[in-house]
Amino acid sequence: MKRGLTVEHSLIFHIGAHRTGTSAVQHFLHDNIPALKRQGVLYPFRTRRHVHLINQLFSGARRPQQVAADLMRRLQSGRQPSDRPREQTPGRPPALPQGPRSPGPRSDGRSDQPLGQFSDPVLHSVVLSDEDICMRQDISLLGEFRSEFNVKVVFTLRRQDLWLESWYLQNIKWQWNPRLSHCTLPEFLEMREEFHWIHYDRYVHHLEKVFGRENIILNLYEPGQMPAGGAVQMFCDSIGLRPGADFVQPTRVNPSFSPEVSEFMRCLPLDAAPEKYRAMLTAACAEIDAQRPGGGQGRGPGGTLLIAPEQRAAIMAQYAPGNRALAQRYFGRDQLFLDPLPDAAAPLARMALPQDSQQLMAEFVAPLLQAMIARRRQEMGRKKARRLAREKAAREKSTGEAGAG
Repeated sequence: MKRGLTVEHSLIFHIGAHRTGTSAVQHFLHDNIPALKRQGVLYPFRTRRHVHLINQLFSGARRPQQVAADLMRRLQSGRQPSDRPREQTPGRPPALPQGPRSPGPRSDGRSDQPLGQFSDPVLHSVVLSDEDICMRQDISLLGEFRSEFNVKVVFTLRRQDLWLESWYLQNIKWQWNPRLSHCTLPEFLEMREEFHWIHYDRYVHHLEKVFGRENIILNLYEPGQMPAGGAVQMFCDSIGLRPGADFVQPTRVNPSFSPEVSEFMRCLPLDAAPEKYRAMLTAACAEIDAQRPGGGQGRGPGGTLLIAPEQRAAIMAQYAPGNRALAQRYFGRDQLFLDPLPDAAAPLARMALPQDSQQLMAEFVAPLLQAMIARRRQEMGRKKARRLAREKAAREKSTGEAGAG
């Protein structure tokens, strides 16, 4: 902590993991920027997710000292400058700021003191959110912010078997990595060691080394261990933020698609399409999913069961020692996740397309084309409206100039 500051400014890194309601948290924070400022919290740069900033830091395009100075200026000015950082081109801990001192950290790092309870109505905390941070094996670079800020890290954990199922469907949905977007589930599970960050105990040890154990906040994305408000309320509770009546209520965003639609998308080369066109195709598939029985409702922390019971048990046995060690260190118990594994008789979702060609055309191919046609018509309509508006403005300008002459 830099000497001479009358208020200890906090910087909270929300680092993931993916598939734990991170998108909902980011939408909530972004949609409540003014309300957050009234509680002394800055969610900067007017972006939902700070992925570009984080990428610039790790690429060396910006240094932690530069970003820290920028954030400190914004805090001390008590407002967000209207200029946007260059990375925001158009295009996912407890915070404990030290006004009155808190009674001390809890074993899980959470804050019992609400944010905003300070004598001076100033900005005292910054939140930066990007779930891809946890994908980086070494985030020591972010530790450099500790010279200017009281840095806290929020890391939300989901039971590994359920996380793998959700992460598989998400890779198919967005197709940013061809290796993970078109493989079968067995092939995907064979690659699970690439997802090093879900060895939670190992990764939290790294976080502790960089930031100090007292600055690590662990949340558990499991129905019985979450408040009624879900992932968003859990995040708020963990940093001591108490949303008031002036806050926009959170919504669920970025759910996985159904296994059937996911299988359809797995067979499509969406990753080969330009980004804008791929987004249109993904939105069209979302419409197909919403029209299917039970579709469009999203899938909660329980997930969609895809993994066979024997393999599920084997996967969790692999992670059990680390989970136990982490549970003992942070929660004073032997089990990190409290829900039992699904019953062996629980039905598995079937990722398969209809064998009948007529059914395949009627349920998937034709709706995809219909959605694409409808979106193309909407786009053409918007272009026509813009053209007519420009022509009208030109005529009015010409008429005005003629009258003036």
